[in-house]
Amino acid sequence: MQKRLKIALVASLLLAVVFPVRAAQELSATQKIIFEVAKAVMLELKANTGEKPSKADVANKLMTKLRERMDEFKIAYKSECLVTYGENKNSECGCLMEKTDFNEMFDLLEKQLTDISEREKIQKQIDDQENETRKACGF
Repeated sequence: MQKRLKIALVASLLLAVVFPVRAAQELSATQKIIFEVAKAVMLELKANTGEKPSKADVANKLMTKLRERMDEFKIAYKSECLVTYGENKNSECGCLMEKTDFNEMFDLLEKQLTDISEREKIQKQIDDQENETRKACGF
């Protein structure tokens, strides 16, 4: 679940930046938050500069705003886990939410968005951390 979520997270971030008119109702709970934040960030950056912002500007601002909505994001994250694995995995999904370092995850995602040459290395790091967390939580 986490691997799919993180891949979906990166894809959502990219889609939200590339296709800002995408319908929010097609998205999962965490993707909706990301989409809302990305849309607001793009409008804010464009209004401030009058030009299309750089990837680094977008990624930094996006992660900053996502961190501001961290509590909401965590609830959505757990909800998606329960939808994926079932209500009987409430304890395990709670563990994933508790043990996942969302700040570090957002840092890595920001790097992935801005540093094309390091994407595979960063993805491996994300995958390794995810596997450790999943094992620790009984998945």
